[in-house]
Amino acid sequence: MAMREAGKLTMRSRRLQVRGKDKHSLRWQDRTRILFSPFSLSLRRYTTLSAADTTATADIFEGLTKNKKAYTAIYKRDARPPVVILGSGWAGFQLARDLNKAKFDVTVISDRNHFLFTPLLPSTTVGTLEFRTIQEPVRTIPGIKFYQARATRLNFEERQVACEEYYLKERFEVNYEYLILAVGSTTNTFNVPGVCPDNHVYFLKQLSDARAIRSRIIECFERASYPDLPSAAQARLLSFLVVGGGAHICGVCE
Repeated sequence: MAMREAGKLTMRSRRLQVRGKDKHSLRWQDRTRILFSPFSLSLRRYTTLSAADTTATADIFEGLTKNKKAYTAIYKRDARPPVVILGSGWAGFQLARDLNKAKFDVTVISDRNHFLFTPLLPSTTVGTLEFRTIQEPVRTIPGIKFYQARATRLNFEERQVACEEYYLKERFEVNYEYLILAVGSTTNTFNVPGVCPDNHVYFLKQLSDARAIRSRIIECFERASYPDLPSAAQARLLSFLVVGGGAHICGVCE
């Protein structure tokens, strides 16, 4: 069987011609292409090729060696322990970037597909900076998998994370060997009466919050510039109430 395959290979390899003086510059006389699998064919089967086909033989050996290395790299990569990181904030983004991808199969799951540099959120709110300047896409990290989804349930016994797609709301599961919870925190209102999203209150935590505040400020200025607008209505449109005294709020007030 090996001799028969080697004979077929010899007949096809004779269709190769050498162009000019370059011994490694080969072309096909027809459009026939031979695809080799490094696992189904052994290098020993090509030892019966004639001496006249040394150029084609060397080219075949070189291709087989490259393919074998590529397949071996894939199998080694699949053998890495899977690490699932929930969240794309400061901790999750930094960990996904610093983990050794040669040792771990890293997967990031977050409903936000970018890292947000939160100290500059006030600058985007008032228009000093553009929104794109303070975000870094998660997919720019090489060697990781990213799913824009929400983690809905954790199964510690089976080591699985149940997820829901961000757009289509379809469900899927992701297996892990190591699980990193870096989902961040929520806004603390300190029980201030009337401070809630349903009462015309804007929080400043996400990029969408900065966009909403900026749009609202522009709207108020435009409405206040209408002719024949009563002074009381104009004063109401140009009145802004700030709750809290953190770094973000102080930056907005400046």
